[in-house]
Amino acid sequence: MTFVLIACLSLYLFDKKAVRIIQACLLPAFIVLPALFRLKTTEGYAFYAGLIIFGAAPFAELLCRKLAPIFERAVRVPDQERSEDGEDVLDNKKKWGLIKAGFIASLIAILMLLAAVLTLNSKVNNMYRFTTEQQSTIQEQQKEIDELKEEAGKK
Repeated sequence: MTFVLIACLSLYLFDKKAVRIIQACLLPAFIVLPALFRLKTTEGYAFYAGLIIFGAAPFAELLCRKLAPIFERAVRVPDQERSEDGEDVLDNKKKWGLIKAGFIASLIAILMLLAAVLTLNSKVNNMYRFTTEQQSTIQEQQKEIDELKEEAGKK
């Protein structure tokens, strides 16, 4: 399936119309394949979800083209009302306050992420120490077992 996707991508670079036809033809296969193979892994679900999205792309593109005028009309109306009022919605103090609030929020997020990274790092280090101690204990026990076998073999 990966080769099919690579071929479609290379064909898409040369002829978009042919790829849309191929995608429309392959969409039913992309929907049916997961049902046939009964995938139970997250990778499998993600792979086939990507295939379905790839196959449904032409239909989503057509839907977006048809809905674009509706969204443009909805967006234009508030813009026209603002220009008629002639007033700025936010004065400079409010804009500066929003910028500061965004900056503070980003600093808080950075501090939280830094704390999460440090916590995760300490946990990884603890697990590494534990596994190395376990490995050395296993090696020592294996040496003791080998020594006991040699003593038993001599008797």
